[in-house]
Amino acid sequence: MNEFVTRDSNRVKKKLKKNDVSPSQHFPDSSNLIQKYPYTLIHKEDIRAAKRELDLVASRMGHGVPFAGPETDLAFTLSKKGNIIDLSNQLMPRGLKRKASSFGEQLQVGNRTAIVKQQLGKGSYGIVVLLETARSEPIAVKAQAPTDCLAWEYVLMKRLEERIGGAIDSPFPKPLSFVSLSDGGLLSMSAGSKTGMNLVDICNVYRMREGGSVPELVALHYTSRMLKHIETLHWKGKILHCDVKPDNWVCIASDCACKGSSEVIETADLMLVDFGRGVDLLTAAKDGVEPMNLKLSGLATSQDMACIANRLNLEWSFDIDTFGICASAHILLFGAHMDIEMDIKKRWNIKKSLRRYWQKDLWLELFNTLLNLDDVSRIAIGSRPRSLRDIRKKIDLFLSAKTKELESLLKHQARILPKRRLD
Repeated sequence: MNEFVTRDSNRVKKKLKKNDVSPSQHFPDSSNLIQKYPYTLIHKEDIRAAKRELDLVASRMGHGVPFAGPETDLAFTLSKKGNIIDLSNQLMPRGLKRKASSFGEQLQVGNRTAIVKQQLGKGSYGIVVLLETARSEPIAVKAQAPTDCLAWEYVLMKRLEERIGGAIDSPFPKPLSFVSLSDGGLLSMSAGSKTGMNLVDICNVYRMREGGSVPELVALHYTSRMLKHIETLHWKGKILHCDVKPDNWVCIASDCACKGSSEVIETADLMLVDFGRGVDLLTAAKDGVEPMNLKLSGLATSQDMACIANRLNLEWSFDIDTFGICASAHILLFGAHMDIEMDIKKRWNIKKSLRRYWQKDLWLELFNTLLNLDDVSRIAIGSRPRSLRDIRKKIDLFLSAKTKELESLLKHQARILPKRRLD
């Protein structure tokens, strides 16, 4: 309990014991499975189509046109909605290319400059930084090389915004501009917060400053928000995220925890980020297949984040995201990544034991429903949007009697959080 939780969900694999989960062990041979919708092929085609779409828009706007004129504020240019800019004769700023940009660094693209206010996140292929316009309007800018998934991320978020609306308190980033450079690309979007604090950071702050784990009431609250946002993503957005994990849930300010009040509390809600691996069910479904019944095959995530159907070499759908909800709830409860095992009844369960004073009925229903497949159909029926709503309503009913306590805990949490992420 003295070590921090790592932000990267890819972990060094330990030697497996009997019933430990691994896509390559303890599972039947399913080599004869008919794979009508292989994820990898669909994703590659989505990337190619997105690049063609953005190239076409950029050519219509004219090479580098949004960068013409006397304006020198890079953040202001990137904050403009719908700017698709071809700057293939320009290099990505060195700090972004090295994924090492930090507070106070000056970025320059063409004749435009901006100062980095905060590093919001960093991954294997890119970095996300916070910029502010001269009018103090914050935006998040993601730099990535190559641009492949970045172009698709912009297109997919644009479709999502069109389908669910552009509410100010949307639980998903709103895309702004896209810049194609000779050695990568820049995607600007609305900034969920000025710190980039995610659920892994929250767990580490409690461990470091409180000497324990996230309070169960806060964990239940965040789980309810995750269920609600994924239900919206699937039901209204018709999109699979395919990379739901604790470090992709960014904490944002909201009044959602203050019933009967409009008081905003920092980190009271969540925003789901990083859509580069996503699937658009509406465009992926072919041959008359109903989008909500689409099934995909193949690995879309890291092995330790693969849903049960994935591990059994079966086709999957919504369960790829709801497995991520379970993994995120688990890290809130235990401050550790989720390990699962199969019991004697061939049902999948988390390995760690729930504490006796926790709301065990709520947690058991969450994990049992979202981890397991239907015994007959071998489909994750419990992961469909209506099931998420049923689970969420039970959690919300319990939370409704704890409003004041939850509000107090979230306000305390906001006070103990650092102004910058823990690196």
